[in-house]
Amino acid sequence: MQGPYQIALMDYLPDIGEHECTLDHNTDFEGDTVLTGRENGIHSIGNFSKHIKGHRSARIQSLKATTMRERILNTQVVKSRPLPLPSDIVRECEHSPGSIATIGFLTEKLLPTSFVGSKMWKWICKACPEMSFIQSQTTLDAKLESYLEWLNQALKVAMEHTDFINIELNFWPSHEGTINVGISASFAPNLLNDKALQEVGDQALLNNCQEPYNSHLLDLVELPWLPDPEEDMDFEASDNFPVYEVLDRFNISHKVSSFTSHNDTNKIVIPYSNFEGITEHLEAKILINKENLHHIRCASHILNLLFQEIVRKLKEDQRFEEGLRNISAFAKAIKRSSVLRSALADAGLPLIPSAPKTQGIIIWKQIATFLKHHDDYAHWAKRSKSRAELFNYQTKIEGWFELPEETMQLFEYFTSCCSIFQIMSGNLQNNAANNIANAVTFYGTMREYYNLCSVGETENVETPPKGFFDFTFINGKSDLPEETKSTVLKAVISSRPTFDEYFDRYRKNDIYFVAAFLDPTIKESCFSELLTEQEGEYHFQRVEKYVKRYLRLCDPQKIPCIDYTLEPVKLNRVTKLPKPIVRPKQSVKRVSKVLEEWDTYKADSRLSSDSVTDAVRWWHSRRLIYPYLFPLAIGMMYTKLSTRGIERTYNTVEKSARSNHRHLGSDFEKKTILLRDRFSNFGLFDEKLLISRSNDLDDTSSDEQPSEYDDNDDEESYDDDDLDSHSAVGLAC
Repeated sequence: MQGPYQIALMDYLPDIGEHECTLDHNTDFEGDTVLTGRENGIHSIGNFSKHIKGHRSARIQSLKATTMRERILNTQVVKSRPLPLPSDIVRECEHSPGSIATIGFLTEKLLPTSFVGSKMWKWICKACPEMSFIQSQTTLDAKLESYLEWLNQALKVAMEHTDFINIELNFWPSHEGTINVGISASFAPNLLNDKALQEVGDQALLNNCQEPYNSHLLDLVELPWLPDPEEDMDFEASDNFPVYEVLDRFNISHKVSSFTSHNDTNKIVIPYSNFEGITEHLEAKILINKENLHHIRCASHILNLLFQEIVRKLKEDQRFEEGLRNISAFAKAIKRSSVLRSALADAGLPLIPSAPKTQGIIIWKQIATFLKHHDDYAHWAKRSKSRAELFNYQTKIEGWFELPEETMQLFEYFTSCCSIFQIMSGNLQNNAANNIANAVTFYGTMREYYNLCSVGETENVETPPKGFFDFTFINGKSDLPEETKSTVLKAVISSRPTFDEYFDRYRKNDIYFVAAFLDPTIKESCFSELLTEQEGEYHFQRVEKYVKRYLRLCDPQKIPCIDYTLEPVKLNRVTKLPKPIVRPKQSVKRVSKVLEEWDTYKADSRLSSDSVTDAVRWWHSRRLIYPYLFPLAIGMMYTKLSTRGIERTYNTVEKSARSNHRHLGSDFEKKTILLRDRFSNFGLFDEKLLISRSNDLDDTSSDEQPSEYDDNDDEESYDDDDLDSHSAVGLAC
């Protein structure tokens, strides 16, 4: 019978039989069991060890390498994914797992390349020699270049099998005085890949985490000029505008159907007319007319802009202005002082986020956090008088929390009445909900909010039935002073003209309503529940016109699964003159059958589900019934309503660059950002590949909702030295 040691050794020697070596149990003088070997001159455990090392070292190393490869890479998992890893990366995972791990560590933690020269890193490399981690900065730079090239090519190949690509453009100023442009592509994987759709099933249309979103950062570019806020941005001023070059590099100019971008944010004004400068250079694959290359305005930035106007109006009230000044001073002191942060942490109190100028909604979080923990803050302030380390703040600290009762009531109603901005902004953080099919609900909800606020002083909002949006927060508490309520409601109404301007642009853009009707979980409900009867009829006619026009432009020859061609009639008449060869024309019946898809879809029942994943699966199961509507509908489910994720990722890296005294526009920083995105979206941060992702996610691509008072990376609430504790170390797939 074999003992545990014998079994362990035999695992390394599967090809050594009993005739080659015999392992026996003996007992030493201390009563412990030892193993000895006999045959081929092996008479002791020492000789046996030499035999193992001398004759079987290659076998042992091979087994170690095999075990390591199995730990690093699950080939079956890789091949079954909608976005498979490029073969070069697969080989790298198999033969150089340490290189993959090193680059993954660098991009995940946003480290400088100099970390490979640190003493601790060298210690790790010596402790795990079988991993062969990168120890040279030159090798690190070469690997960064190679990995990015391989993954860019894989992304390019993936986009060859799709259509109706949505481009996300995010413009914001850098600390260097230039304009940063983040260019991302959102698309449905394998939309045109019939083989994958048939063999893999509906999962082929989801991302590598089996979620219905798939946005990739194509590139980050800098524009060396900052336009005057009063002047239009002239895209034609540059012959080589970076957006054109990036789209051409990935060969997707002819596949782009829409742009999602923000406007009137961060002092950059991008009028609608200027986007014609972009669309003139792009050609949609099926929607060939320029008017059908749609511009979608980022909903998150619209919310931010409206909220900033409300706060600006409220600052005209001395109570609000002075109270907010106290809260802001407290937040700034927390950001600048590690002593204050430590003292609050010891007391178990949350930190108040610092509000950057470009993120007005953070002011809501500031005030809400302050109100929720006001009594605890005040008690902490009294107890902190005697603490020597807080001596510099003793004259200020109590004053921050001594606010008049009227100010507290004003803040309480403000956070209640304007909570819709926080709610809607939080909903847009959910990547599955961030698609244009939800635009009808978004704009409809905000319009109803403004309507109710306009009569809020004289009418109470009734509690809605279960499942509908609850606006009763507009009512306020029963003992709320009328003057306080009036002050906030008037500030809200002051932003109504701006909302109406955006609502009018939304109303004229048919793509929102087409996307909603082609979502089987929404369908006709968007017209009957969110619009008046007249509006619903108007937009439904527009949708029908849009879809029928699209179907007429489709080429039936490209869909082999259905064929409605009429056979030409063969005539056997004898004629004296030779007849010309006339090509048979497409019959009217064939065209009408294509249009019947629309009528059939309208009659199809609505899907009883709130899941976008279920909607994708619904369309996949009916792709042969609706071969022409299928790609249009799926493409719109991947069209983004908000672009906020790009700016958040960029701000995280920008913060890291400043803390490490690096230039954000450098080639290394750019590669780090792009590789971080590639590693995430292609699954190299997936725990199934052993290189695990952290639970600390910074990207809004995660389905997890941020906590009510959670401070985000782009809000820069803490000083630069604290990046490691607050930066994201892995994006959601």
